[in-house]
Amino acid sequence: MSERNFQQALKEAERARETRTLPPDAERRIRARVEAAFERRRRFVLPTWTLGLATAVAAVALVVYVIARPARGPAAVNGFVAEQGAAGELLRAQGDAVIATAPVQVVDPRSRIHVIADLGAALKREPQGVRVMSGTVEVSVDKRHAGEPPARVFVSDGLIEILGTRFTISQGAHGGQVTLHEGSIRFRATDGRERMLRPGETLSWPLPPKVATAPSTPAPLPVPGGDRNVAEPPVAPTPPAVASTT
Repeated sequence: MSERNFQQALKEAERARETRTLPPDAERRIRARVEAAFERRRRFVLPTWTLGLATAVAAVALVVYVIARPARGPAAVNGFVAEQGAAGELLRAQGDAVIATAPVQVVDPRSRIHVIADLGAALKREPQGVRVMSGTVEVSVDKRHAGEPPARVFVSDGLIEILGTRFTISQGAHGGQVTLHEGSIRFRATDGRERMLRPGETLSWPLPPKVATAPSTPAPLPVPGGDRNVAEPPVAPTPPAVASTT
């Protein structure tokens, strides 16, 4: 019953009471029923401002739930943490390595190496850094503090030492390359050779083989007393020719 109809019913009941004489018991029963109905209606009909407040509280609670809701899947896969999205949905464990099942941005909290990995790229944590096993990745490293050892990214034919920079690595089955975007890096090959890169430079590995140099011919030993004149041995005289007789 609407508020208007309810008020109209009360007025009609009041007019009927005034025009008719009811027994006291009947009047008390009618009044009790009307008052009970009014009390139930007052209890369950909320003011407009109360409904608005309840709606606002529900909206805030929904926002808090969405923000604080934990991501689905594990927080890390083989030590790598997804910086956007859930690691369990973007990385697949393969032994102690991870495979990117979609383009993903991850971080190794221990070395503070950030990696943006293309689909299919394979990564592995190392005690001193991260190994790029295959695929194309973009690497950035938090700036190192004074005296802190450099971060290391391992590849098939060496490692890259970083003090704080950004670069891209492409690692294939038989070699790869690195392009430096900013900062500076040092590539250290497995044979001990080193190469420094500046922004914009690209280095491929394995490095060209070392060029073997032929050993130089040793200089002749100086003659004892070399600055003195050495007498040449005497030349024997030529015997005279003998004419033959017939």
